[in-house]
Amino acid sequence: MRPALYPATESGITHPAWTAYALDESGEVLSSQSEGLTRAFQDVASGVYALRAPGLTGIK
Repeated sequence: MRPALYPATESGITHPAWTAYALDESGEVLSSQSEGLTRAFQDVASGVYALRAPGLTGIK
């Protein structure tokens, strides 16, 4: 989850780009989620991201 963002000044807000990975036991990427650089002058709602493994593969 990325929290909601609120600008405290008239110069707005920024939040860095990020990526999260779910890996299996051998280090292979099963799933990923990311968000680019956020730049805004108004409130930005929170974001919820889910990492899901395909089939019965377990996330390690």
